[in-house]
Amino acid sequence: MTGTSAILAIDVPTRLVYEWDDGSPIYYRNYQEVLSGKITSEEVMADSTLQAWIKSKLYLFLCGALLEKGYEILVGEIGMQLAPKSTRAADIAIFKAETFTLSNKYTEQAPEIVIEIDVKADYANSGKLIEYYELKTQKLLAFGVKKVIWIFTDSETVIVINPDQKLFLDWSDEVEVLPGFGLRLDDLLKR
Repeated sequence: MTGTSAILAIDVPTRLVYEWDDGSPIYYRNYQEVLSGKITSEEVMADSTLQAWIKSKLYLFLCGALLEKGYEILVGEIGMQLAPKSTRAADIAIFKAETFTLSNKYTEQAPEIVIEIDVKADYANSGKLIEYYELKTQKLLAFGVKKVIWIFTDSETVIVINPDQKLFLDWSDEVEVLPGFGLRLDDLLKR
């Protein structure tokens, strides 16, 4: 490697890598500000209060509705090992309990559903947010995830993607999580 990308790849600490895509690092958004000393690495890695609050509300609601129906719900940045040099993280992952296994490593088992709240990745290299979330969604679906739900706080929109369809919704619309089970973010956040 030569030029700026070679220097950048060497100078960026691994703690600033959010995910890996076929051996190429995907850095946390605003990682350059960490490198220049303007902010700390914790500031690019941590959730905003709004993101953490939504994640908490969703987790509690999903647990109340799905645990007794045979699902495990994980919250945080759940690491998924999609391939030898490809990892992704999920804010919330819903697994079937009957096939779910615990380990001290990233899961190699695809969750049924992944829920993402905003984007922590630096997508400046691709130039567009849409390219990042579409690539991540494609990789998750190829891994075996059946549905990916993206929640965007700035626009108060939701995008629901499965292999057969892509739905664009508002927070006031019902989001089907599993067949026969849905939620409205507006209602959930008023609780």
